[in-house]
Amino acid sequence: MFVLTGAWGMWGIPSSQAASGALAPAAPHVDRSQRPSPTDEHEAANNPGSADPTGGAQHPPAASVRHSAALHQQRASLRSPPEPVTTSPADTETAGCRREPIAPGTAIPDLGRVRWRRPPCERPVAASSSASGIYLPAALVQGSQSLWTLRPELAWQAALHRHVSLGGASASAIYQTSNARLRVHDHAIAMATSPGRGGLDPRHADRLAVAFSTHRLVLLRIREDGTWQDFHVGGVRDTIVRLSYGMEHQTSPRIRVAWQVRPGFAWVFLSTQRLLQVATRVSFHPRPTHEIALLITGHGVHRDRRQFGSHDIPRASLHGEVGLTWSWLSSRGVGLRVSGRALSSFLSGEAPLYEVREETLRTPYAEASAGLLLAW
Repeated sequence: MFVLTGAWGMWGIPSSQAASGALAPAAPHVDRSQRPSPTDEHEAANNPGSADPTGGAQHPPAASVRHSAALHQQRASLRSPPEPVTTSPADTETAGCRREPIAPGTAIPDLGRVRWRRPPCERPVAASSSASGIYLPAALVQGSQSLWTLRPELAWQAALHRHVSLGGASASAIYQTSNARLRVHDHAIAMATSPGRGGLDPRHADRLAVAFSTHRLVLLRIREDGTWQDFHVGGVRDTIVRLSYGMEHQTSPRIRVAWQVRPGFAWVFLSTQRLLQVATRVSFHPRPTHEIALLITGHGVHRDRRQFGSHDIPRASLHGEVGLTWSWLSSRGVGLRVSGRALSSFLSGEAPLYEVREETLRTPYAEASAGLLLAW
């Protein structure tokens, strides 16, 4: 009995209660003046195991470990960068363009007179500003007069959709000899698509385009008796509509070969011309952002019996052109382009407006150009 009384006395139960059979432990005494405030209750609810609601500091080991692990994981997630969001090919197609691996040189804007590929998805908009010209002394020209030209040009292109692109160019050209000067404004616009896109091997790409261009004579200045006389000519223009189709093939990691056929129809005053242009290009890419291209073009022209110019102009003629271009584009979308070309005639097959006399078909012509490229 002494042992039971001593044992229950250790739990705060009097021996008289133990003797009477009341074995339930007594409730602990709580001091009402030390009840936790609402702020303490809120912290205890958010941080379980950090404090005892009765005011005593109790830290169960298991709850403390779990709380420390949760805090460590939360801090690690705040320090680590967010995971990149990957999109499926369907998502990129919905955005309007399928992003494919960029082959060397394809990111360089194609803004020449003959265009070979559509704008890339990474930089769907591009523009270039260039100036071309040449000086030919009289010894190199079939005649007794020297010739110099200046032609500033602004070219552009934009991908409207993953299947359709739009491009164009505008220029103002000045051609002057010892006793005459011409100023001609020319504009061009084209809409292109890729019929084989998605069905062809990635190493091959095709381009189908419809192009419209015009050349208009604005000013004619003639020198007589040492004085210049200006003639503001109206209605002197040509209009050309072309349909072109071509393909570009990647024969090696650094070499691409392309070909193109461009039939066309031209109106010059009351006369018409049937045009056929066949071109091929070989481009070499020593680096992905550099391009060296060799262009060879052949022109065939079939005219009416009664041509608007001189009657000595042949009804049919063939002409050739050779050009070399170097292009570079930085990672920021800014680059340079330098090119030169030589023609067997004075723009025959390209601008019928200049076919005023038969000597223009026999006079070789050359020009060099340099300009700035922009892509974004």
